[in-house]
Amino acid sequence: MAWGAAVAVGLPILAHLLSRTRYKEVAFPAARLVKQAVAATSRIETPRHRLLMLLRWLVLLVLVLAFMRPQWTPKALAGEKEQGIALVLLVDASASMQRAAGGATLYDRALREAQRLIDQLDPSRDVAAVVRVDHAPASLLPETTAQISLLSDRLIGTKPGYTHANWAGALATAQRLVVGEPRTVRLITISDQQGEQPGTSAALAEQHSTPVDHVRIEGPTDNTSVRIVDVRPYPAIAGQPVTATAEAQHYGESTVSLRLACRFGLSQINREITLEPRTSQRVDFTLPAAAGGRELIQIRLDQADEMPSDNLTGRALSVQERTAALVIHDPSAASEAIAPRLATLLNPGRIEGVTLPSVETMPIAEAERAIQSADPTLLRTVVLVNVSALPDVLSQSLEAYARAGGGVVQFVIDDDATGQTTTAAGVNFDLGPLRIFEGPARAGLAALRWQGVGNAPIDQRATPILMDEQERVIVAEMQRGRGRLIAINATLTPEPGGLLAEPSFVVLFNELCRYASPGPALPEPARPGDAIPARLLNADRFVVAKNADPDATVFTAPGRYAGMDGSGFVQELVFVELDPSESDTSTPPVWSAAHQSDANNTAPSDWPAGSKAAPLRDNPIELWPYLVLGVLGLAACESLLLWRFAGTARSAMQGGAA
Repeated sequence: MAWGAAVAVGLPILAHLLSRTRYKEVAFPAARLVKQAVAATSRIETPRHRLLMLLRWLVLLVLVLAFMRPQWTPKALAGEKEQGIALVLLVDASASMQRAAGGATLYDRALREAQRLIDQLDPSRDVAAVVRVDHAPASLLPETTAQISLLSDRLIGTKPGYTHANWAGALATAQRLVVGEPRTVRLITISDQQGEQPGTSAALAEQHSTPVDHVRIEGPTDNTSVRIVDVRPYPAIAGQPVTATAEAQHYGESTVSLRLACRFGLSQINREITLEPRTSQRVDFTLPAAAGGRELIQIRLDQADEMPSDNLTGRALSVQERTAALVIHDPSAASEAIAPRLATLLNPGRIEGVTLPSVETMPIAEAERAIQSADPTLLRTVVLVNVSALPDVLSQSLEAYARAGGGVVQFVIDDDATGQTTTAAGVNFDLGPLRIFEGPARAGLAALRWQGVGNAPIDQRATPILMDEQERVIVAEMQRGRGRLIAINATLTPEPGGLLAEPSFVVLFNELCRYASPGPALPEPARPGDAIPARLLNADRFVVAKNADPDATVFTAPGRYAGMDGSGFVQELVFVELDPSESDTSTPPVWSAAHQSDANNTAPSDWPAGSKAAPLRDNPIELWPYLVLGVLGLAACESLLLWRFAGTARSAMQGGAA
């Protein structure tokens, strides 16, 4: 182009020089006057023609320079080009990157964006590294490298996991990679920006001086998730119903209808729910526990979901064949007669398919030792009969027992109301212990005549279950940790008849005892990233989930992990859940706005392959647009000069004629 500029300008000059006419001077007396007129005109015309030629030369020169596309490089940018760039990409490999949008997972789109950035590097002066970000961030190579093709191959071979993203650890890893790096350092995160822990923004500002750019990969916004939050009773009891509580959460901006399916053993039950935008709802599922052993309870969102395993939650339960109850009474003869009758209500002998508790009766003096030495998973209910004042030590033992998940059912006696009878009014059968009453059983409960209901002291924090027309509390409950205290304001008599002989009371009493004692709390769910228990790893045969890494010592995927002995007996069964925070597709975390790339300000519809990061190097300033403007300006000056020449020529001609 430089030679072209020389030729474009030089040829007209050469042609002008070669085409100059050589004149032979001849003396002619009559031409003296013309020569004087021409000399006077030339003093004006010659500079104008030379100026016109100069403008035309400049037009050609500037036009050729514009085609050369020259650039202006600032001094700082020139230094960066000389020393190179150290690029560190932090690619989100957490569970939410498995969500799909437009036929590709978010992780696939993140890999394409990472590859686009790597392709911008110059291997002769630049180096790069990639940090895979999950619960334990790690660099794909031990240090930054100029082998871009090797880094690309390692990157393509990675996959997202099922854990959360530890961004604080990832940034620390990136900083270690570039310590002492003489090149210009660029840190870029590529993520859907979900599930970030609070406080990382402040830590980033304090610990890391290198600016961080963020590329946000847009994904689905109507994601939903489900998880089990409780199982009652726990452990489950053979022959008794098991109630699982699931929490469904909706993160989208529109109302959705969901179908939840709960399966336990051979039984299944479905529920239809509607969730408003960004809300959650808890749903109870009650299914029978047919027999003892190990059973898996699962709850699934029965709909298409964009994230594998995000719509499934489960727990492996031990179903017990044996439970126990304890009836404590005062030393009176009446109480000693009533206690065996209550024990018979809890365990009448044998009911096919139902595990009945073993019941023991004892006076109050022996109760403290029995409660403290009892197995908390077996002793489910303690019944207090005519025990008006508890010793402090026994009261503390019962409090600790209830908080651990045990149930206490206490008969509260008002001696002044012994002869009174009443019936329940306005029974709310939606309450927990009353839901089992169906059809005629409801009428039987409403017509049940309660004896000795008076104004016995009931804790103000208690919730009434049954009240009469005078608003006297018949049955009330109060939460005690995980367990409950049930107070029954009634008088029991050992004689035939009365409440002990009423079928409705028998059903209600057993249901109150079951309702009061959910058992120990459900353990925290194991999640991908947690350590695998030694009893699983040490088993003769270790079975991992479908998508898990069989050589890992941590849970790497949701599913069923089992440890078996030599005979094939399952020693342990663990169901691993996703971290619910990784299902959150709500607003991005605070840190994402710190050094957000300008490319992320585009509308989501412009992101078919994810948002783009700013170029690794700022482009030098292009000068050709200004040169084109110069050509146009010179052409305008030439036109103006020609117009002026034409006007002057016309004036001269008119003057000569005159």
